[in-house]
Amino acid sequence: MLIAICGMAYASYAAHAVVVNRDAFAFPRVDLFRYSAKWWSYLVPPVEHPLLGATVHRFWTAVGVGVGLLEQQVSLGWGIVVLGLIAVSGWLVRDWQLPSVACVPVLVILAMTALVCSLSPERTIGTFTFVRPSALLYNVVPMFRSYARFGVVVQLMAALLAGIGVDRLRRAGTIGARVVCVALVALAAAEYAVSPSALWRDVLPTTAHRWITRQPGRVRALDCTPFNQESESVQWLTDYRVTLLGGSISDCTETNLSQKLAANGYTHLLVRRDTADGQWFADHPAPDGLRLAARFDDGLVFTVLPREQP
Repeated sequence: MLIAICGMAYASYAAHAVVVNRDAFAFPRVDLFRYSAKWWSYLVPPVEHPLLGATVHRFWTAVGVGVGLLEQQVSLGWGIVVLGLIAVSGWLVRDWQLPSVACVPVLVILAMTALVCSLSPERTIGTFTFVRPSALLYNVVPMFRSYARFGVVVQLMAALLAGIGVDRLRRAGTIGARVVCVALVALAAAEYAVSPSALWRDVLPTTAHRWITRQPGRVRALDCTPFNQESESVQWLTDYRVTLLGGSISDCTETNLSQKLAANGYTHLLVRRDTADGQWFADHPAPDGLRLAARFDDGLVFTVLPREQP
């Protein structure tokens, strides 16, 4: 409680505007449904699993989860769940030979509380609508939307319960219990395995952007993407070698584009393939004054040819 009070006092001091005008920093309520966990997310393997990743990714695509996929990665693993249930069963049968069994109720309560808090604000089943804690918390802290992050607490409590389950099986002393223990630990290790190459990603949106940053000499490229809150980071991430649409150039399919690019000091044009402009450039030859410099799966880069002197 003291830590919570100190935290609130510091927030009031360091971010006074957030405290006095919470609505100014509020996310839309609909975002809570996108960035909250689903109860069955805890039983689905991670997307980056080296063996099951592709299947899991197809599953999430089929259920329509795209933007909020990161928040759904709260998998506990079936091995951890079973070991945790073994710990719970030890408490239910009053197996007091294991001192840590006394902690089981506290761990279960914390895990269940965090799990409920990680879910979406409400769920409608038939004619009944069930309101969940995130709906109430949103009224207090509307600037927080990723309630799935309560899953970290669920995972921590589940890991502690699994440890108690391992200890109980180990202390049982029978060959069967030890075989089950080894099998469940091996299952948990296999479920938590990830592909090392999947543990990082480029901060730039496409390979074409990375190509621009690696070119020697003076390079200034126009990215055919509107300037907004999501795309503005591209400029400083590329040390302003790449800028975004706006000002005198607002459309990459307009006539005399190459002349405008040259007049504004651009040396390259960058087009992302997953955009409307990307589809247009993929279906048409390079406009006059532009020459294809690099082709990637996620983008195209054109060189702006020097203007002919009259």
